[in-house]
Amino acid sequence: IFDIDITKKEAREKLNLPQNKKIVMYTGHLYKWKGVYVLLEASKNIPEVLFYFVGGTDYDIKKFKKYIKTDNIILLGNKPHTDIPYYLKSSDILVLPNSGKEKISSHYTSPIKLFEYMASKRPMVASDLPSIKEILNDTNSILVESDNPLLLSKGINKILNNKEISDKISEQAYKDVKTHSWRMRANGIINFINNLIINNKFWNKYTSDMLFTSFSIDLLKKYANGNVLDLGCGNGVHANSVKNLFKCNVYGIDPSDDSIKKAKKRNSNIDFKVASAYDLPFENNFFNLVYSIDVIEHLKKPEKMLEEVGRVLKSGGCLIIQTPNYPIKRLYDFYNLISKNWRKSFKDDPTHFYKFTALSLKKMCSKYFEVIEFKTRNIFLEKKLKFLKKKKNKMPWILFGQKTIIILKK
Repeated sequence: IFDIDITKKEAREKLNLPQNKKIVMYTGHLYKWKGVYVLLEASKNIPEVLFYFVGGTDYDIKKFKKYIKTDNIILLGNKPHTDIPYYLKSSDILVLPNSGKEKISSHYTSPIKLFEYMASKRPMVASDLPSIKEILNDTNSILVESDNPLLLSKGINKILNNKEISDKISEQAYKDVKTHSWRMRANGIINFINNLIINNKFWNKYTSDMLFTSFSIDLLKKYANGNVLDLGCGNGVHANSVKNLFKCNVYGIDPSDDSIKKAKKRNSNIDFKVASAYDLPFENNFFNLVYSIDVIEHLKKPEKMLEEVGRVLKSGGCLIIQTPNYPIKRLYDFYNLISKNWRKSFKDDPTHFYKFTALSLKKMCSKYFEVIEFKTRNIFLEKKLKFLKKKKNKMPWILFGQKTIIILKK
């Protein structure tokens, strides 16, 4: 939208702006931390140049007008967003004069207009601040000390008096902004998340910090037979227990090659593979039982996993899932933190992409399988209050456990 095919002359004709004047343009709010008052002071040093301010609330415009002492300032107020590209194209220089006196400006802001300026192919003068220098540099803009009207006016003059510099920085800014489109930003975020999951160094560190995830192996007694898959087996501790306790053929998959190496060392008689939950390396209708302990919350596409498990399960085969029960899980986190147990921080696990409640897990799973058991683990005071121990796997007590366990049938 900001890379419109129109000349400066045509843009000025459209907006009825003077053709014979140099124009410095600012678009956006008139907040003090935006540096607009510094730009106002800088304008006094270049009286022959017109300074246009587009934007601002009625209150801020009224306040700003009180400080105008020269006739080269034009306040245009709010304009439709579709008109802004024409105002940018009509200018000789665009200014981003952010103040360095407030943290929001110096370190935390990421002005949308910065990218709009760059896309307009107009030269830019901006404050030399960390927040701005994440995008701008000496090759695509003129950077000047913030909150200094004299240096700001000198930066403006530098562009006005040197067409070579003007063309060079505007062309570079236009090239650079192509890497900052909304699509590119979205792809960057997606790639970061994917790398977070796939990167073995990250995953290996995460799994190496845990000896194993607790789970009641006794729960598998009536389901473990034939071919059994530990989906997300980690270092193989549960698969090893299942192999030793029950007469069945045990398999394990995990995305971490480091974890699979450890699992194979633990028990070489188990078929461990590096694999994704979305693409299980097994034939259709192969397993009698698949169990997944504290894995589904780490997946970006949990329903894709359920579909894949449905493919490899035999008719009548079972899937057992255990996952944290949010938000109750966070109460346990807090308790373990203040009790100085294993938890050292209240920060939640950053790899939990889905934070299932007991009911949301049941609802999702019931779309793919028949729910045959619905259980919970760890309710406060269950060891002291006998009635809780008896009733914890009944509604509504299931909703208050730290973990949810659901047993499903194909």
